[in-house]
Amino acid sequence: MKYLTLFITICFIAVMALSITVLDSSGIANAQTFTNDSLKGKYALKAIYGDDEGAGIGIMNADGNGNASGNYVLNGPGFITMRRNRLTATVDGTYNVNTNGTLTINWLITLSDPNIILEETGDCVIMQADDTKLAKEVFCFGNEPLTLLRGVKRGGIITMTLSRLPD
Repeated sequence: MKYLTLFITICFIAVMALSITVLDSSGIANAQTFTNDSLKGKYALKAIYGDDEGAGIGIMNADGNGNASGNYVLNGPGFITMRRNRLTATVDGTYNVNTNGTLTINWLITLSDPNIILEETGDCVIMQADDTKLAKEVFCFGNEPLTLLRGVKRGGIITMTLSRLPD
């Protein structure tokens, strides 16, 4: 009986150890802790504006401290004539990454011609990250239609995907 109890105890410990190893290797047992440093480096950006009203591509640089900037090419409706426009834009912003991999981003977008400044706030989630919690892919959407600093609302919601580029 003594050996049977010892055998059952050893089997129980072995099963528990195997369970913990399986959970750990699948990432379930590891709490994912993200920080602002999780968004660092150069990211290719693809944006869709409204119901396919416009699109943008560009490069975003994130410093790992909550600051981001970039240059973009946009194709969308004109702000005055409503004719299609191909515009360049510079973007400066800040971001805050939560420990669960969600983040908020605040942008000031300066369009080249006409010289219009837009502000946008978005919610994002890290879709893929490496073992060090460095974001490889991020999906974002704007919280409301783009807002001109003059207070005029235009168009639809922006969705965008950020894909990290190699160093």
